Amino acid sequence: MAVRKFNSFAPTCKSALRASMFTLAAFGVFVVSAPAGNTATSDGKSVAVKFERTAPEQKRFVLTVNYPYRERVYDPPVLVKKLRVKPEGRQMIAENILISHISAMKNLDFDWWLDTWTAAERPAILKQLEAAGKTKEDLLEEWKNTISKSSVLIKRWIIARKYIILTYTTSIQDPNNKSKVITSKEIPVTFKFSDLRWNITQELENDPVVLYFNAGTSRIERVIR
Repeated sequence: MAVRKFNSFAPTCKSALRASMFTLAAFGVFVVSAPAGNTATSDGKSVAVKFERTAPEQKRFVLTVNYPYRERVYDPPVLVKKLRVKPEGRQMIAENILISHISAMKNLDFDWWLDTWTAAERPAILKQLEAAGKTKEDLLEEWKNTISKSSVLIKRWIIARKYIILTYTTSIQDPNNKSKVITSKEIPVTFKFSDLRWNITQELENDPVVLYFNAGTSRIERVIR
C-alpha cells in the first residue's frame, strides 16, 4: 500500500488563501494590504483610491446618571463648642467626630486631627501634604490664622450610599473692618464607617453629591470633549 507523504502544510494554506482572495474578487470585494491611500486588487496591482467625506456634522447624545441622596438641615445650625482635650473612647456618631476634628484644628493638634481620618488614608494624607510642599508646621500656622479664630456652625446632614456627609460654615471677623463678619461657603466633610466608628474619608472627593449639593439645582450638565 502506497503512502503519500506531505512535507509541509504551508502550500495547502497558501492555496486556500489564494482561492479565497479570488472568490472575494469575483464578488467585487478588494483585499486591502497596501499603504493608506492605495488598494490592492486581486492581481496584486496597486491602485490609488480617493477617500471622499461629507461635511462634518456636529452631533451629541445625553447620558443621564442619577445620584440619589437624603438630606436633613440642622434647624437651628449646631454651634461647635471647642473640646479642650481629645475625647476618650469611641465616638459612634459622625457629628461627634466632626466636632473632634474641628477641635483638633482649634487646639493646633496635628496628631489628634489626623486620628479623625480613616486609618487606611492617614499615610496618604501625609504624602499629600509632602507633595504640596507643606509641613506639619505650615498646616498648624494656617489653622492658627483661620479656624482657631472662627465660629463654626454645622449646617447639613446628607446620606449618600454608604457615606454620611456633614457640612459646616466658618465665620471670622474681617481684619480690615471689625464690624463685618466673613462667612465661608458650606464645607462638606465625608464620613465612612470603619474601625467601629465614623471616620473622615476622601473617597467622595470628586463625587457629584459632594461637588454640587449646594448648587441650587438638581440638574448639572457636563460636556465631555
